[in-house]
Amino acid sequence: SKEVRNVSSSSDTDDSSSATAMEDYEIVIDQEMLGLTVENVLERTIIRTLLPDGAAKRTGAKIGSLIAKVGNVDTSNLTHFETIDELRQSQRPLKLTLRHISSDVLRCAREEMGRLIRGRGWASSEEIEENSSRPWKGSLNSN
Repeated sequence: SKEVRNVSSSSDTDDSSSATAMEDYEIVIDQEMLGLTVENVLERTIIRTLLPDGAAKRTGAKIGSLIAKVGNVDTSNLTHFETIDELRQSQRPLKLTLRHISSDVLRCAREEMGRLIRGRGWASSEEIEENSSRPWKGSLNSN
Protein backbone atom coordinates (compact mmCIF):
# COMPACT_ATOMS: atom_id res chain seq x y z
CA SER A 1 0.00 0.00 0.00
CA LYS A 2 1.17 3.50 -0.75
CA GLU A 3 0.55 6.46 1.48
CA VAL A 4 2.46 9.71 1.16
CA ARG A 5 1.40 12.80 3.06
CA ASN A 6 3.04 16.20 3.15
CA VAL A 7 3.45 17.71 6.58
CA SER A 8 4.14 21.40 6.91
CA SER A 9 7.41 22.34 8.53
CA SER A 10 8.74 25.74 9.43
CA SER A 11 12.29 26.64 8.58
CA ASP A 12 14.27 27.74 11.61
CA THR A 13 16.67 29.89 9.66
CA ASP A 14 16.49 33.44 8.36
CA ASP A 15 19.53 32.88 6.17
CA SER A 16 18.58 33.46 2.54
CA SER A 17 21.52 31.33 1.31
CA SER A 18 19.59 28.25 2.40
CA ALA A 19 16.55 29.28 0.39
CA THR A 20 15.23 25.75 -0.03
CA ALA A 21 12.33 25.29 2.36
CA MET A 22 12.38 22.03 4.24
CA GLU A 23 9.19 20.05 3.94
CA ASP A 24 8.36 16.94 5.89
CA TYR A 25 6.51 14.07 4.29
CA GLU A 26 5.27 10.77 5.62
CA ILE A 27 5.38 7.25 4.24
CA VAL A 28 3.87 4.07 5.63
CA ILE A 29 5.65 0.76 5.07
CA ASP A 30 3.76 -2.48 5.64
CA GLN A 31 6.65 -4.86 5.07
CA GLU A 32 9.38 -6.02 7.43
CA MET A 33 12.10 -5.12 4.89
CA LEU A 34 12.20 -1.36 4.37
CA GLY A 35 14.22 -1.49 1.15
CA LEU A 36 16.65 1.28 2.02
CA THR A 37 20.11 1.94 3.39
CA VAL A 38 21.02 4.83 5.66
CA GLU A 39 24.13 6.79 6.51
CA ASN A 40 25.28 8.65 9.60
CA VAL A 41 25.78 12.35 8.88
CA LEU A 42 26.72 14.22 12.05
CA GLU A 43 24.66 11.72 14.11
CA ARG A 44 21.59 12.21 11.94
CA THR A 45 20.16 9.32 9.90
CA ILE A 46 19.89 10.05 6.18
CA ILE A 47 18.52 7.75 3.44
CA ARG A 48 21.50 6.80 1.26
CA THR A 49 20.02 4.30 -1.21
CA LEU A 50 16.63 2.86 -2.12
CA LEU A 51 16.17 -0.60 -3.58
CA PRO A 52 14.51 -0.25 -7.01
CA ASP A 53 11.58 -2.49 -6.06
CA GLY A 54 11.76 -1.88 -2.29
CA ALA A 55 8.94 -0.80 -0.01
CA ALA A 56 10.48 2.61 0.79
CA LYS A 57 10.78 3.60 -2.87
CA ARG A 58 7.26 2.37 -3.69
CA THR A 59 5.83 4.50 -0.87
CA GLY A 60 7.63 7.68 -1.96
CA ALA A 61 10.84 7.87 0.09
CA LYS A 62 13.61 9.94 -1.50
CA ILE A 63 17.39 9.58 -1.29
CA GLY A 64 18.88 12.34 0.87
CA SER A 65 15.91 12.51 3.23
CA LEU A 66 16.43 12.82 6.97
CA ILE A 67 14.50 10.31 9.08
CA ALA A 68 12.80 12.83 11.40
CA LYS A 69 10.43 10.39 13.13
CA VAL A 70 10.09 6.63 13.38
CA GLY A 71 6.46 6.05 14.24
CA ASN A 72 5.84 8.63 16.97
CA VAL A 73 9.48 8.73 18.09
CA ASP A 74 11.23 12.01 17.24
CA THR A 75 14.82 11.22 16.21
CA SER A 76 16.28 14.66 17.01
CA ASN A 77 17.51 13.46 20.42
CA LEU A 78 18.57 9.99 19.27
CA THR A 79 21.98 8.92 18.01
CA HIS A 80 22.22 7.40 14.55
CA PHE A 81 22.41 3.91 16.05
CA GLU A 82 19.41 4.52 18.32
CA THR A 83 17.45 5.58 15.23
CA ILE A 84 18.48 2.34 13.47
CA ASP A 85 17.31 0.37 16.54
CA GLU A 86 13.93 2.15 16.33
CA LEU A 87 13.66 1.22 12.63
CA ARG A 88 14.44 -2.42 13.37
CA GLN A 89 12.23 -2.80 16.44
CA SER A 90 9.15 -0.85 15.38
CA GLN A 91 5.95 -2.68 14.50
CA ARG A 92 4.67 -2.77 10.94
CA PRO A 93 2.97 -0.96 9.36
CA LEU A 94 5.62 1.65 10.11
CA LYS A 95 5.06 5.36 9.61
CA LEU A 96 8.21 7.34 8.84
CA THR A 97 8.31 11.12 8.83
CA LEU A 98 11.02 12.17 6.41
CA ARG A 99 12.51 15.57 5.57
CA HIS A 100 14.16 16.25 2.25
CA ILE A 101 17.61 17.76 2.76
CA SER A 102 19.18 19.60 -0.19
CA SER A 103 22.29 18.13 -1.76
CA ASP A 104 24.26 21.29 -0.87
CA VAL A 105 23.35 20.95 2.80
CA LEU A 106 24.30 17.26 2.80
CA ARG A 107 27.60 17.98 1.07
CA CYS A 108 28.52 20.62 3.66
CA ALA A 109 27.53 18.36 6.56
CA ARG A 110 29.56 15.47 5.12
CA GLU A 111 32.58 17.78 4.72
CA GLU A 112 32.21 18.92 8.34
CA MET A 113 32.00 15.30 9.46
CA GLY A 114 35.17 14.55 7.48
CA ARG A 115 37.00 17.41 9.23
CA LEU A 116 35.88 16.07 12.61
CA ILE A 117 37.00 12.54 11.75
CA ARG A 118 40.39 13.80 10.58
CA GLY A 119 40.74 15.63 13.90
CA ARG A 120 40.61 19.17 12.58
CA GLY A 121 37.55 19.98 14.65
CA TRP A 122 35.07 22.57 13.52
CA ALA A 123 35.95 24.89 10.65
CA SER A 124 38.17 27.86 11.45
CA SER A 125 36.65 31.34 11.61
CA GLU A 126 38.36 32.12 8.27
CA GLU A 127 36.68 29.09 6.66
CA ILE A 128 33.35 30.11 8.14
CA GLU A 129 33.68 33.64 6.75
CA GLU A 130 34.84 32.26 3.40
CA ASN A 131 31.83 29.95 3.19
CA SER A 132 29.61 32.70 4.70
CA SER A 133 27.50 30.21 6.61
CA ARG A 134 26.93 26.57 7.44
CA PRO A 135 23.74 25.90 5.52
CA TRP A 136 23.18 22.56 7.24
CA LYS A 137 23.03 24.17 10.67
CA GLY A 138 19.43 23.74 11.71
CA SER A 139 18.62 21.79 8.53
CA LEU A 140 19.56 18.47 10.06
CA ASN A 141 17.51 19.14 13.19
CA SER A 142 14.03 17.68 13.47
CA ASN A 143 12.55 20.75 15.10
